[in-house]
Amino acid sequence: MLNFDSLSLKAFVAEYQPVFTGGRIYKIQQPTKHELLLTIRAQGANHKLYISVDPKYPHLSVLSREGEELRSIEIPKTPPMFCMLLRKHMEGSKILDIKQPEFERIFEIYFESYSELGERVRMVLSCEFMGKSSNIILYNYENNVILGCAHSVSSEKSRERELAGGLPYIYPPKQNKIDLTKISEEDFRKLIKVTSMEEFGYISRALAAELISACPVEDLYNIAKQTVNLENLNPGISSDMKFYSLVTLDKTIEWQRIKSVNEMLDRYFGYQVFQDKFTRLKNNVLKILKKELNHNKKLLAEQETIVHSQEKQEKYKQMGDNALIDNPKEAQKYYKLYKKAKTAAKHGEEMMQKTIKEIQYLESVEEAVNQAETMQDLREIQQELEGNEPKKQAKDNFKPAEFTSSDGFTIIAGKNNKQNEYILKNSSPEDIWLHVQNIPGSHVIIKSSKDKEVPETTLHEAVYIAAYYSKGRQSSNVPVVYTRRKFVKKPANSKPGFVVYNNEKTLWVNPDQEKVMNLRKKG
Repeated sequence: MLNFDSLSLKAFVAEYQPVFTGGRIYKIQQPTKHELLLTIRAQGANHKLYISVDPKYPHLSVLSREGEELRSIEIPKTPPMFCMLLRKHMEGSKILDIKQPEFERIFEIYFESYSELGERVRMVLSCEFMGKSSNIILYNYENNVILGCAHSVSSEKSRERELAGGLPYIYPPKQNKIDLTKISEEDFRKLIKVTSMEEFGYISRALAAELISACPVEDLYNIAKQTVNLENLNPGISSDMKFYSLVTLDKTIEWQRIKSVNEMLDRYFGYQVFQDKFTRLKNNVLKILKKELNHNKKLLAEQETIVHSQEKQEKYKQMGDNALIDNPKEAQKYYKLYKKAKTAAKHGEEMMQKTIKEIQYLESVEEAVNQAETMQDLREIQQELEGNEPKKQAKDNFKPAEFTSSDGFTIIAGKNNKQNEYILKNSSPEDIWLHVQNIPGSHVIIKSSKDKEVPETTLHEAVYIAAYYSKGRQSSNVPVVYTRRKFVKKPANSKPGFVVYNNEKTLWVNPDQEKVMNLRKKG
């Protein structure tokens, strides 16, 4: 992942300075201690300015719908204290300007507020994107006094700079970069022999490497100068989402061209945030599942020992038979032990079957986690495991995978047990239901048509989908059963996703990701 650099910030400011200046901040939200969301009304439209000072990926962007979904933004019911402070001073305020101190990864919003006496006061919201030192600071422009920070910095944490309410706001120490726009080409060529490109203002390590590798030596000065002056921007993101670039000069990388700097930042960093949050939640859920599976497998081993204690039962019976003539009292003792062992074995068989079902259920959930594609998929699984099911979930909140067959039929696949139950409940009796045989996987439904039967082509495509969305996706010759929805029943008090069925037929396929993805509905 590439860091958010000063030139990207400069380009963002150039893009949005004419938009935001004169606009008003009418909503302020703080999803987490590292995130801030400002809704700005400007030029007849609302703009959601997202600011992240998370040390892993500090950045900012104006959110698109896709960018908002990628970041999985959730607003807490009770706003944090810093959010309340910002609302007090910023809500309804007019933006006077947005700026970036030269060469710095600092974004400033200058706005006009009012004191408790009704006097106009100019204030600044300073957003510093500096790795572990990233922060958001509100201060009074007139006297430079800090009103509050996203997180305070004491002298114990930083010898150079304290940040807390009541203290003066000072900029971080300057990096003493060389201004490329103020030196001649001759001076540049002399300097480049004794210093690196990174010593020039707005040139990050990644950009320096891109310029040096892509530009002939004789053109390096002019192209670098044009770049820092934002004269040759051609923003893009690499197809593998590992890199972004304002100039996309590296021809060894396959670039997706992006129409604006903001869209590039929104998509690139949105993807990084999603990957981080998704991976952490997925690992947490898998950790819970692994613990439960290990517990149940250990329990099953103990139950199997009890159930298979036939030898022990027969031993007690034989000892009772042997003692019956000479010592009837002793014989009764052994018969009681025999009866007790037999009862335990019978009870153990019942418990063993219950444990087997629990293991099968947990394995189906584990497979759903591995198949999850979105944060919502994982949250639904997490709710299921924790038993925190909402009383009623809106229809639009469920997003199973949807496909369109070559014949135009809709095919739906549940990506977890909540979705499996949902599509089962909302299907018609004549729909076709499919599932891999005897292994965890998705419930798949082919929506039937009153006018015509489901064609063989559609059926086979649905079979591929069922095989792919299962634990058998890496296997070959995977059996998939199918039947009418009316022949599929959910037993009372059974685990989520568990059904029984009859009148089924079976087809075998080799899972094929390309075939499945070609059928997938986009968006």
